[in-house]
Amino acid sequence: MMKNCDVDVELNELDLGINRRTWTALLDLAGLLGTEESEDDDDEDVEIETGEDDALSEQSSPFCVGCAVRIRSCRIDMCYPANSTRLGTLRVENVVLTTKLDLYQTNEMLSMSIHLSGMQLDDRSPYYSELYPVKAVLCSNSELLASQTEVKLIKYFGDDPNRECDLKLSVIVPEGLQLYYIHTHRYFGDDPNRECDLKLSVIVPEGLQLYYIHTHRVSLDVDVRCPTSVVLPLNQCSDQLVVLEADGLQIRNSFQRMSKMESVFEKNCIENNFGYDTSVDCLLDCMTTVLQNIRMYEGRRLAVHGGNRKDDNTARAMGRKPFESFEVVMAQESVFSRRFDLSVDVMRNLDSSPDLCVVASISKLTWRVTSDFYILLRGVLEKNFGDPLIPIPETIPIEILQRPTAGCEVGSDNKYATLSFRLLFNDVELDCQVPQMQVELPSTALFGKAFTPFAKMQLDSARVSFDVFIDGQSELDLVCDSANLIDTREKQPGSGSKNLFNTILRPRELSNKRYQLMSEAHIMMRKDEVPVVTLVLMHSRVLLLYDWLNDAKNFVLLSTDFVPKYQDDTVRGFVNGIVARTGNTVVEPQQTISLKITLRDSDLYLLENPAVKDSFAVVVNTSAVLNVNDSGGVMTTNLEIQNMNIGWCCMQNEESTLNQCSNEFSIAVSMAEDASPLKDVKKRGLPSLAVKRHTVICIGKILAISLIGVIL
Repeated sequence: MMKNCDVDVELNELDLGINRRTWTALLDLAGLLGTEESEDDDDEDVEIETGEDDALSEQSSPFCVGCAVRIRSCRIDMCYPANSTRLGTLRVENVVLTTKLDLYQTNEMLSMSIHLSGMQLDDRSPYYSELYPVKAVLCSNSELLASQTEVKLIKYFGDDPNRECDLKLSVIVPEGLQLYYIHTHRYFGDDPNRECDLKLSVIVPEGLQLYYIHTHRVSLDVDVRCPTSVVLPLNQCSDQLVVLEADGLQIRNSFQRMSKMESVFEKNCIENNFGYDTSVDCLLDCMTTVLQNIRMYEGRRLAVHGGNRKDDNTARAMGRKPFESFEVVMAQESVFSRRFDLSVDVMRNLDSSPDLCVVASISKLTWRVTSDFYILLRGVLEKNFGDPLIPIPETIPIEILQRPTAGCEVGSDNKYATLSFRLLFNDVELDCQVPQMQVELPSTALFGKAFTPFAKMQLDSARVSFDVFIDGQSELDLVCDSANLIDTREKQPGSGSKNLFNTILRPRELSNKRYQLMSEAHIMMRKDEVPVVTLVLMHSRVLLLYDWLNDAKNFVLLSTDFVPKYQDDTVRGFVNGIVARTGNTVVEPQQTISLKITLRDSDLYLLENPAVKDSFAVVVNTSAVLNVNDSGGVMTTNLEIQNMNIGWCCMQNEESTLNQCSNEFSIAVSMAEDASPLKDVKKRGLPSLAVKRHTVICIGKILAISLIGVIL
C-alpha cells in the first residue's frame, strides 16, 4: 500500500533517560497499550455517537503513515528517579528503524522493523551488579564482516480475545555474530512484573478493579543462528558459574489456558493447587527454548587484571572482548559425553501455578557428575533461580503501591512454589566421581582436579524434580521407573580389594514386567533444619555394602556453603528456661539426620566377602519401613517389618543355590539412646531447697548405681 505520509530522521548519537512512567507514556501515546472503552449512562447518546462514528467510518479512507530513523549509536538509561539509581543501560549500534501505521482498515496495526549491528545490556541495579555489570552482549565475530540483526514487531489494535496475540515479536540473528547472556534471576524476574502492573494501571479505568486480567500477549519467534554462550552464576554475588555453549538458539511461545495444560502438569508431577480459586482458568505463557549442539562446562569469573593464566592448561577463556571489567573462564572438557539439542519448556504464570516452571529432557548420553559440579549445579538452582525477589521500596512506582490488592493474599499457612524444575532422563548414564586423594595440582590451575569413579547410574526412564517454595523450603526428588546403580570404585577402602559384585541396585529378576522397579529418593530441606531424606524401593534387588551406601548418601546431601553478600538479618536464637546461674548459654544438641526408608517386596543381600567370587550371602525378602533421627541429640530408630523371610545362597550361582531358612514373619523394633546426661549440668531458675535423699552415680552409658541415704 502506498504511504500517505513519510518521515525520515538521521541521528549520529542519541542518549535517552527513560523511567518506567516515561516508557509507559510513550507506549500509550503510540497506541501500543490500547484504549479503554467509554461508558455512557444515557442510551440515546450512545446511539447518536454510534451513528456519527458509522458516518465517519464510511467517509474515512485507508491511511498509511511511514517513518524511518537511522542512528549510529543509541544509549538508553533505565532510571529509578526516586532513589537516583538505574536498573541498567541498553546500548545499540548502527540502528535503522522503520515503522508503518495503517489506519481506518479492517485490521489496524503498527508494524516496526529494526536492524542493528551490535547490542549490550548493562546492569546498574543497587547492590547486585558488582560482579556481573554486563548481562547481554551481541557483537560481531569478525571485524571484516558487518552482519545485521533483524527485529520485526507487529502490534494489533483493538481488543480481540480470540486473536492469537496482541503483539508479535520476531528476531533473526545471522551467523556472523556472537551472543553472550548472563542470567541472574533477580535482575530479569522482578522489574518486568512491576512494569506490567504499571501498564495495567494505564489501561484499567480508575475505580475499576479487575481480577486475573491479561492485557498483553506477546508472541515470540527468536532464531539465533550464531554461536551462543549462556552463563549461569551460582548467585549474583558469587564467582562460581555454569557455562552453556550452543551453536544456535530458537525460542517459540504460545498462550494456553490451564485447563488445556493439566495433562502436562500431571505428567511431570508439578503441583498447581495451592488453595486458590480453582474456578479461574488462568492463562499460561508456554515458551519452548532449543539450544543446538549444547555443551556444559564448569566456569569461574575472574577480574581482567586478576593474574596471569598462561601456565594454566586446565582452563580456557570464553572471551574477554564482550566483558570489559571481568572475564569468564571454563574447563577444557564438557560434562556431557556428546553434543545434543537441549529442549527446555518454560511455563510462566502468576496465579495458581508456580511462578516459573521449567521442564527439560536429556536422552542417550553420559553425564559426568563430579562432586564439585554437583554442588555447583545445585547451588545455581537454589541461589540463582530460587533466589527470593525482595524489592527495594524506592524502586516500586507509587501507582502500584496505591492500587488495591487484586487477587489472593498468601498467608503463613498457604505457601506456593516459586520454582518448579523438572529434568527428564531417557537412556542416560550419570557418572558420579569423587576427588582423588593424595593428588596435588599446580597452584595456578583453576580446573583439572583429579577425580576417581565412585558410582554409575543407568537411567532408562527417570525424572529429577526440584521445587523451591516462598518460605525457603526446597525439595529434591529422583523418581526412577527403570534404573541400575553400579559401584565403579577401583578398590574398596580399607581392604584395598575390588568389589566383584558391583551392581548395587537393579530390578528383581523374578519380576514379570520389564519396568517393575520403582525407586524414589526424596530430600526436603528447610532453613536451619536438618534435611529429611526419604528412600522408597519397590521390587528391587539391593546389595547392602554399608561403606558404599554411606558414601552415596553423603554425595547426595552435598550442598554449597556459599552465603550471599546481601541477605536478611540473622535471626537471633533464644535459650529455653529462665536465667542461667553461670551466665553461659548451654548449646542445645542439634539434629543431624532424619531418614526414612520404605521397602516393598525387595531382596536385600548381605555378603560374606565382596572380594570373593563364590562368597556366601544372606538373602532377606522383606517389606519394611525404617525411621532414623537424632532429634534433641538422641538417636532413635524405629523398624517395622511387615513381612520377612530369610534365606542364603552362593553368589556365584544365586538361582540354583538359593535356600529359604525361615517362614514369613513380622517384627517391630524400637531403639533409642539413653538421653540422661553423663555429668551434672547446672540448673536454671531458683535453687532447690529440698534435702538430698540419695545420689545417682553413672558408670559408662547404661549402668547406674543408687546409694540410698539414711532416712531418720
